[in-house]
Amino acid sequence: MTVKINADTSDGLKFVSDTSGEIDLQANGSTKVHMASDGKVGIGETAPLTKLHIGTGVAFTPDAGTDQLIVENNGNSAIQLVANTSSKSEIMFSDTTRNVGGLSYDHGSNFVQFNTNSSERMRINSVGQLQIGTTVERNNSFVCIKSDSTNQNGMEIRTHANNDAIRFYSSDSTSAGAVTVNGSSTTYSTSSDYRLKENVDYTFDATTRLKQLKPCRFNWIADDTNTALDGFIAHEVSSIVPESIIGEKDATKVQDVFDSDGVKTGTETVPEYQGIDQSKLVPLLVKTIQELEARITALES
Repeated sequence: MTVKINADTSDGLKFVSDTSGEIDLQANGSTKVHMASDGKVGIGETAPLTKLHIGTGVAFTPDAGTDQLIVENNGNSAIQLVANTSSKSEIMFSDTTRNVGGLSYDHGSNFVQFNTNSSERMRINSVGQLQIGTTVERNNSFVCIKSDSTNQNGMEIRTHANNDAIRFYSSDSTSAGAVTVNGSSTTYSTSSDYRLKENVDYTFDATTRLKQLKPCRFNWIADDTNTALDGFIAHEVSSIVPESIIGEKDATKVQDVFDSDGVKTGTETVPEYQGIDQSKLVPLLVKTIQELEARITALES
């Protein structure tokens, strides 16, 4: 049976409750939608706690607080927003005059966008990379933070005394190092426990290898001040202390190119620069000093 209710007057269609002030919509003998006397609406919930309360009848009471919407479920809770493949699904936050923030999913480029003060602040792109303060994708970075302000840090980490600010693990969950804050100092450590090492040798010749190193002075091409610095050229060190060098000489890589909206426009070949961890040179320096000290002692005796 189909029941139609038509409103033909200028007053429209009205449902008027009894003296209790409550309105129920029932199906198959049970209430499916309930409006309380204070205007709160429950779907599957006869005692709504918020303006809209979607419930399952489970025996627990959520903390309503200042929430306007509660969604209950025996398993997962979800709100699904559906849009065309070339459009956005959006949740917007507004004050009385304008939209001030929001969360959206771009179905065309497959990224999640976070906005504050009507500007994009953070994005999770289609391959799971997190971009903060930038929409330019970095092929080899899962997290990219960019600060355009001269008085803001790119990242700030605060921790309790003697706690690790950052800890690094290898793929098999072995601790590989940490950045630790202690009082007013910061320690950068790499794993050095004897239980992680084998074939330990104290008799290698350090002086011969050290003499092959070629310390130099240089300035960075990007530095307009041409400030001279002390250091090494990576590929000149790679055959002497290979563990200190990252990358290969003259290496390149192919990376994607994106426009200002984060849409891929093509690819380009760019240099993949070598790097050096100069702290890896310290054992060679210490061993050389010990060898020189032994020679001086022999000469003096």
